[in-house]
Amino acid sequence: MKKNKLFTAVAAIALLGSTGVGLVANNAPVAQAATKKSKKSKSTVSSKYPVITIKKGAVLYKVTVNKTSGKITKVTNSKRIFVSATKVNAIYSTKYKKTNYYLIDSGYAVKTSYAKVTGKKRVPTLTSLTKAAKAKAAAAQKKVKDTIDQWNSKITAAAPQTYTGKVNTAANYLTYNDSTKKWSVASDTLASGTPVTVLFTIDLTSSNGSTIPGYYAVTSNNTAVLLEQTDVTLDDANAQVLDQSTYTSKYNAAKQLQTQALAALKAIGVVPASSSSNN
Repeated sequence: MKKNKLFTAVAAIALLGSTGVGLVANNAPVAQAATKKSKKSKSTVSSKYPVITIKKGAVLYKVTVNKTSGKITKVTNSKRIFVSATKVNAIYSTKYKKTNYYLIDSGYAVKTSYAKVTGKKRVPTLTSLTKAAKAKAAAAQKKVKDTIDQWNSKITAAAPQTYTGKVNTAANYLTYNDSTKKWSVASDTLASGTPVTVLFTIDLTSSNGSTIPGYYAVTSNNTAVLLEQTDVTLDDANAQVLDQSTYTSKYNAAKQLQTQALAALKAIGVVPASSSSNN
């Protein structure tokens, strides 16, 4: 029996490939606030991030940050200092070459030894943020996997059961012509031992007008054929092959569930990597 699977691979989730930390330039006036010439330092702080007070005389460093990992990869002295204590937002703290820094902008940082937390929120470390991002990604991936498994279970239960078997003699068969939209007797025969998958039963009409019990089946190269039932030996001796009407009804029900499943996954932000519907 073939099972109708919603996806051949677990769908990918946007952003799961990155566990980095989003950087927000929330301290636009920082560079202007930290200058040798300024008499006053001004900066707008946001309640979204922890607040730190940078000490007078602290050096402002220009930093290069890896957008994926959030790690500082380069530190340069901007040759600017804070001429007075200044409150700014800190995104997180991280270490670069044995020195701890507060990242206060996507491009600037100060040494933690020259600042203290003055707001109610603690400044998270890059390690803690990365760990939280990984946990969030893992939870999201589990949710997707569970959703796919649940829908696959529903689709498999609703889908029509098919049966494998083999042709037991050199058998005459009918093929479908896409041009004429008709079935016709093939010029050759299916060799004994040819594997087929039987989808449903169908009545065939002999040359003298009598009815012959038949199977609608597909070969290993996915070619649809009509065969007499006596020419096929099913692998399952107790197989209960569906009639065409029942098969079609169950097939359509499974397809409808698949459409609903795709919509449900799209609703949680999932784009299927690939999908298949095996008859």
